Amino acid sequence: MAQLIRSVFRLLAPLAFVPVLGLFSGAAAQGPVRDVWQKLDKSMLVWGSFMAPSSVHSSDAQNAKFEIYAKPTIRLWQLAGKTRVNGYIIVAALRDKQKLDYNSKLKYAVGVELEHKLTPAVRLSFGAKWDTEYQYFSGTTYSALTATADLSVYKTWDPQWLRKGRFSDAQLVLSGWANLRYPGALDPSERHNGLAQGALKLAAVVPIGSGKLKIAPFLSLAAKADFKGRPWNNTLEPALGVDLKIPIGKRGVLSVGAKTTVQLRHVSGQVQSGGLAYLSWYKHF
Repeated sequence: MAQLIRSVFRLLAPLAFVPVLGLFSGAAAQGPVRDVWQKLDKSMLVWGSFMAPSSVHSSDAQNAKFEIYAKPTIRLWQLAGKTRVNGYIIVAALRDKQKLDYNSKLKYAVGVELEHKLTPAVRLSFGAKWDTEYQYFSGTTYSALTATADLSVYKTWDPQWLRKGRFSDAQLVLSGWANLRYPGALDPSERHNGLAQGALKLAAVVPIGSGKLKIAPFLSLAAKADFKGRPWNNTLEPALGVDLKIPIGKRGVLSVGAKTTVQLRHVSGQVQSGGLAYLSWYKHF
């Protein structure tokens, strides 16, 4: 237990300046310091999920997985109207039922990124971060400098054919993300392996009655590819599902969902399918 406490402290120690910065926004901050802090362009994103089983692969049939992330971000430099440099921290906790090392760990990262708004719906970013993870069942700690490239998409439509009768307030929503990182994982065996992954999701978001709840049937496609041809890192997963969306304040959503998924491991040719139930959430501050 003592070793665990020391390891957690060692992981989280670099984050000690976060609550100190938080004091600047309160009554303790005076004069110029308070003024500078209030003018900073800063945000916090919290997101996570719980899924059972953790995937449709047969090895995960009796497994379940929980994860939660927090990412505070501060704009460091505005290069142009659509381009900026951000500094950020990511803190995360993951745990699964089977106590697998790669699903049961504490993580943190400190990084910088160049972000560009390509269109109102598409953002690109390129950067680097110092990544650390502590696998709390094996007691193993890994760290590495990771190069990253990210893309995010969020686009809504109000097609005329959908705006009829009970669907008059419905929207089509295309959301997605893509990520390229090197190395793909912090384990020494993966230090010279890169990983590209992403997902696209097309949903019809329909309000339920006059309340704030929404139902969202969807189609999605997720994909992974790595440099070394690992079967578990080279997959294609189409899915069909439905979400119940519950608002969390002004800038947050809790989704309760279920989907049926097919997983193709195209290196080995293995194909498996099944159903998944999940909770997922995000909240902007």
